[in-house]
Amino acid sequence: MQVRSREAFIIIADVVSSRMLNHDKLTQSLQDLIASLEVDLDGAFLNTPKRSLGDEVQMSLRSLRCVFETILHIEEFAFRRSMQFRYAVVFDEITGEAHDDIRTLSGAGLIHARDTIEEIKHDEDYRSALVRRGHVWFELQSREASKTFEAIFLTLSTIRSGWKQKHAEIAYRMIQGEKDKTIAKAVGYTQSAIWKRRQKMQIDSYLALRAVLKTLSSRGTLEELNLEAGR
Repeated sequence: MQVRSREAFIIIADVVSSRMLNHDKLTQSLQDLIASLEVDLDGAFLNTPKRSLGDEVQMSLRSLRCVFETILHIEEFAFRRSMQFRYAVVFDEITGEAHDDIRTLSGAGLIHARDTIEEIKHDEDYRSALVRRGHVWFELQSREASKTFEAIFLTLSTIRSGWKQKHAEIAYRMIQGEKDKTIAKAVGYTQSAIWKRRQKMQIDSYLALRAVLKTLSSRGTLEELNLEAGR
C-alpha cells in the first residue's frame, strides 16, 4: 500500500491539571468523549480520535468547520464533566493513509502540534499566555486568521466561565436550541426564571459567536485564507 502525505488540520486536546483528577473517572470521561465525537461528528475526522500520553486526545480533521465544531463539542462536554482542556490546532503535513490509526501517522504536522501543546503547557507565564491567546492556540499559515480564531474562542470561554455547574443541563438545552418553555418544564423552573438565566448566562451572545465561526469556516473564507485539508 502506498503511503502518501497530505495537509490536514490536527488537534491535540490536553486535559488541564489531569493529575488532580481521579484516574478512573478521567479515563472514563475521555472514553465517553471519544465515543461522543465519533457519534455526533461522524465524518468530521480523517482518523478516529485517539487518547495519547494518558491525558490527551489527538485527531486529524477534514475542514476548518470540523475543527470549530469539534472544539465546541469538547468544550461543552467538558463543562458538564467539570473538566478543562487546552488545545493546539495546526494545519500541516501528515503522512499515512486516511484510515490509519492517528497514533501510527507521522509528518511535520504532528510534530508541530506536539511542539505547540508543549509551548502552552510550559509557557513561563501561563496565566498571561491565557489572557493573551486563551486556551485554544491556532498555528495556521495566516497569523491574522489564527489570532482571530483565538480571540473568538477566548470570548466563548469567558462567557462560559460565568456559568455555574448546577446550571449545566439548562445551558446544554439552550445551546441545543430548546425554547424557554420546554426547558422550564424539563428542569422544574418557571419560564420567567429560565429567561432570566438565559440573559445572565449570555447564551444569545454565545450562540452568535458560534454562528460567526460557522461563517468564517465557509468555502469562500477558506479560499481567502488558503486553508483546505487533504490537498
